[in-house]
Amino acid sequence: NVANTDLNPFWLGMKILVVEDDGIIVQTLQILFSSYNYAVDIAADGEAGLQMAEAFEYDLIVLDIGLPKLDGVSLCQKLRQQGAQQPTTKSHRAECRCR
Repeated sequence: NVANTDLNPFWLGMKILVVEDDGIIVQTLQILFSSYNYAVDIAADGEAGLQMAEAFEYDLIVLDIGLPKLDGVSLCQKLRQQGAQQPTTKSHRAECRCR
């Protein structure tokens, strides 16, 4: 078990949205985050990720850059335009900074 019981209480109970269309990556992230007792929601495309991010509060959003329906950079930009403040990390062999 990789869970650390000495974690800062701030991180306990975090709710994370993973927006990713690769099933293996989704499964890996879900196992990893769940081992730290984080609640994990999954969206398989950018449009679903946008709907979930608008409907629920998340402490962290993990985005794939190359998503179907709405790419991760555009999704991040839309969330920032709507005033989203939560940390967002992007993956898929590229780094970007949404402003």
